[in-house]
Amino acid sequence: MNRRNLMRALVAVPIAAIAAPLLPKPKPLNWSVAYIAKPDGLLELTSVSPVLTDLSMGVPSETWRAGQVLTAADLNTAFYAQRSSTMKRYKYAACVGAPWGKAVVEALKPIRIAVIANPEPRHRSYDFRYTFFLNWSYIVDKSTTGAYKCVNFHCTDLRVNPMRGGNPIENLILRGHTETVITAHQMTQEIDAGPIYGVSESVSLAGTKNEILERFVEPVTGLIRMIIEEEPEPVPQQGEVVAFKRLEQSEYEKFWATRALMTDESLWRVIGE
Repeated sequence: MNRRNLMRALVAVPIAAIAAPLLPKPKPLNWSVAYIAKPDGLLELTSVSPVLTDLSMGVPSETWRAGQVLTAADLNTAFYAQRSSTMKRYKYAACVGAPWGKAVVEALKPIRIAVIANPEPRHRSYDFRYTFFLNWSYIVDKSTTGAYKCVNFHCTDLRVNPMRGGNPIENLILRGHTETVITAHQMTQEIDAGPIYGVSESVSLAGTKNEILERFVEPVTGLIRMIIEEEPEPVPQQGEVVAFKRLEQSEYEKFWATRALMTDESLWRVIGE
């Protein structure tokens, strides 16, 4: 190996860079290895530098040692075996789509909840008791919702004449609502249609989007605690469905820009003068 190639090969990279060609869309991982790429395609490790996450999940440095020689596939397989062993100690998981969801996980400590990037395909083997979806906007495969207890939190009342669909906060406000509730329901292939575990107390819809979402932390935390402690049987929804239409991006931006002007007290004081 000439000097140029050696300099290119001597790197410190996230292990996800090795996993990328071997797994579908792997989650970025919080640790790294330094290695020298050898002419025969093998990797000679020079160091392993784990960085533990807030869930204390990581790969201990003794898993590998400097001087060890592995293929990229071996390194990838070994990592996920270690990760799987760690993840199986968790009874609950959460897929988080917004910062307030992370605040919920923090508020639930010392209950151990594994935060995962998505519920499939690798995580199906972990057999979580419940997987909670917090501000999750993606369709979950039926092989996951059909096999596991997946719980979504929808910010409308789904008990009677359920209001389902996208942009629930915006649609509620457009219809004149000033408050709402959070409904914890089992996920099915029909969006927001699953049976109900519980409903929170009223939550104000005043203020900005972030202010509203921050108010979700306490009621969602309470609902998750209730589900974990009581394991209630979900109850079917009833009545005629009210279907919300998801706003176009331009409509969404115009809605919050207009609302910001309407709620800016300092602006109204200037206008009043």
